[in-house]
Amino acid sequence: GVKVFRCPQCGGEIYTTNTTAASFCMYCGSPAILESRVQKEKKPEKMVPFIKTKEDCKEIYRKQIGRFPFAPSELKNADYLNRFVGVYVPYWLYDTKPPQSIALAGEQTSRVGDYIYHDHYKITGEIDASYEGLSFDASSSFDDHISEGIAPFPVEKMKPFTPAMLCGFYADTADVSAQLYEGDVRSMAGEDVLGKIRKDQTAHHYYYSGTESDFQTKVEPQFEIPSVKRALFPVWFLTYRKKDRVAYAVVNGVTGKLAADLPIDEKKYMISSVLMAIPIFILLNFLLVLTPQTLLSLTPVLALIAVWLYAWEIREIVKREERTEDAGYQSLSHDLNETIQMHEKSRRSGLSGVTKAVKRGRSGRQMLLNVLGVVVFSQIVLGGILPALVFGYTSDDKMLWNIFNVAALLGCAFFFVGAWISEKKTRHGSKFHLFRLPPASIAMLSAILALVVRIWNPVSDVVYYLAALVTLAGIVLTMAGIIERYNELSTRPLPEFHNREVGA
Repeated sequence: GVKVFRCPQCGGEIYTTNTTAASFCMYCGSPAILESRVQKEKKPEKMVPFIKTKEDCKEIYRKQIGRFPFAPSELKNADYLNRFVGVYVPYWLYDTKPPQSIALAGEQTSRVGDYIYHDHYKITGEIDASYEGLSFDASSSFDDHISEGIAPFPVEKMKPFTPAMLCGFYADTADVSAQLYEGDVRSMAGEDVLGKIRKDQTAHHYYYSGTESDFQTKVEPQFEIPSVKRALFPVWFLTYRKKDRVAYAVVNGVTGKLAADLPIDEKKYMISSVLMAIPIFILLNFLLVLTPQTLLSLTPVLALIAVWLYAWEIREIVKREERTEDAGYQSLSHDLNETIQMHEKSRRSGLSGVTKAVKRGRSGRQMLLNVLGVVVFSQIVLGGILPALVFGYTSDDKMLWNIFNVAALLGCAFFFVGAWISEKKTRHGSKFHLFRLPPASIAMLSAILALVVRIWNPVSDVVYYLAALVTLAGIVLTMAGIIERYNELSTRPLPEFHNREVGA
């Protein structure tokens, strides 16, 4: 048997032949001494040994993080870099081959004089191909996006598994069923086969007239998977923990390819932004002359752009937090067949599970308000800015610009009410939502204030400047919120693996 270490905080498990106890968890960064037990693990058939050393790994990471001036200082600390841990991650290796013969719909096009003729054929042929060693990670604790970020591993360097090769390293436990990725394996091989068929058809002046979806549903299911093997691939693993969030950096133990979560030091970013803004402001003052009215018309547009950026980050955070696109993780909390079906539908439709969830989660009222906001904002551009540029309308045309400002005000109001409804729903529902945006709500309110002042059209320029400053302050708050959300996006919630079961 081998010694299995289990983290009492998150439930993550690794096994090793070492007799020394692990001093911290590589998944959640907990400094607690890990609980250990002796357990029999199914022996992998193949493994790729480490080629990159820990020093190589640290140097690769230093070079990468040196390109990010806003990274927290502790990520560059030598003691922190010493926490890199060599881990063998379990993978499934699939062999697959297409059917020997297939029948496809084909088409040949020819031109005679002014006429173009389309001849349709039933194309039959034999396929001489096989695919070996297609790999997918077999651990729910190893995020699919991380594994994709450091792929591929050179399977030609694989060797038969020997326990002695584990000395000095740890290995993660396999808990994802081999059945989960069979559809992906067929899809990868099918995509290559279809590409070669199309290339061959072009040379012979006939074309496959079916769609890629037809090929996926009619041909790919015929691909056989005669062999599935267990394997271990080498990964250097580094964990950064701050409060209840963790960030990972992983390095391919053979190629040195790096994938890393890099949060931003907010103080560094804000100081740098202010220092950069001062010369830009001075330069623009020399190059451009903005009237108070024009300035106040531009600030709501900037506010809407900031809100859009914020909303996009919230959408991405939902994906990261719920790991809806990580099939291996989802298989732990759902029935295997149900997970496979969901994964297949998501892969074939091209829509992620979270996208569908977001669409389903929106209420009719909220959807209507958001759509109305988009429509009205579009009318602002088409009905206000373009006529002004094309037909030469000026700010003296008060009727036109009042219509323009009222339309903009309505658009902002629709966006704000939609955000407020979503924020209210979020307090009683899921933690994250597309429009859970307190800073963005401030930006929208400040944009509404700017538009109200434009419609009011006061005599004093001071009122315009004050309104512009308030709007810009709302934008700054929203940008600060964007940085905060980015740090959520570049880190992860503490993992939970207490319900893990070994896959078969």
